[in-house]
Amino acid sequence: MALFAIALAAGAVIMIRQRVSRARSVWACVVLGCALIPSLQVVNPLSFCVAAAGSVLFVLLVNQKLSADLLAGLASAICFVVRVPGGLFIDMARYRKRPISARRPTRATGALRGWIVPVAFSLIFVWLFAAANPLFERWIEHLSSFAEAWAFHPNRWVFWSVAGLMCWPFLRVRACKLPKDLAKDLKAMQPQLDGPRLTSLFTEAAVFRSLLLFNLLFAMQNGLDATYLWGGVTLPDGLTYAGYAHRGAYTLIGTALLAAGFVLFTTRPGAAAERSARVRWLVLLWTAQNALLVQYCVLRLDLYVDVYALTYWRVAAFAWMGLVFAGLVLIIAKFVWAKS
Repeated sequence: MALFAIALAAGAVIMIRQRVSRARSVWACVVLGCALIPSLQVVNPLSFCVAAAGSVLFVLLVNQKLSADLLAGLASAICFVVRVPGGLFIDMARYRKRPISARRPTRATGALRGWIVPVAFSLIFVWLFAAANPLFERWIEHLSSFAEAWAFHPNRWVFWSVAGLMCWPFLRVRACKLPKDLAKDLKAMQPQLDGPRLTSLFTEAAVFRSLLLFNLLFAMQNGLDATYLWGGVTLPDGLTYAGYAHRGAYTLIGTALLAAGFVLFTTRPGAAAERSARVRWLVLLWTAQNALLVQYCVLRLDLYVDVYALTYWRVAAFAWMGLVFAGLVLIIAKFVWAKS
């Protein structure tokens, strides 16, 4: 942890675009060094908080954001800490305010942008299926040692995503504003359904690629359920039908809800994909696969009830699945009768 804090401090120094006095640099290094001493002995919540406080003071000192007045300096430190979780989003809001000509992507950037939505949502669905289906999880674990160590471990993705959000303000101290401007920045970053940034991600081509990948993934998941739940094929060693059924019921319902939200958003009136015939057919196929997925969730829960018992919470789960299935049927009806 101490090495990480030193690396973060070095990054903050590299990002400074102004000359820092020698005395201020010495004081900043002394503060950071003293704050890291407890973490060299033992890492616990207290030593972590001391190291974090030392890092904040170091960054504010070298960026000349710390006033000599004690109360003013304390207020600056508190404001910086409060802004840490939203620093990246505030910078994104400011980026949106720049002229379009200054943000025009290159041809390579435009090509890569068309794959952001398909790849990102496909990874989310793969993670959900791995959490819901032990067989899916075993297949992923056997891909390679690299995939097992990094690509499909959600805990590490979440950790490094949060760490990135926390570290960004340390590298962009000059981008911080006063608290009165924070609400304005957050309001400016609210998603605009028909704005140029969001439209460039959810193009007709991107939605088409997404639906192709999603249909393949859902076909694999539904095929496994059909084989083991309806076909009665013997499960691999170490797996029981009750465990297979119970593990994925709730996760797969969440998957169906996410899929329904994606369909409603990408095919809203006026969207680029809403007018494409090939997208409409893929949407209908994927929605039908989601409806089948919900039916398998009901079957999973029914098998689990047969082994154990019917409780009030499981009755509520059946009702919840029925509501999700009804919503998917209404989405299909929306497309068939061309309703809003």
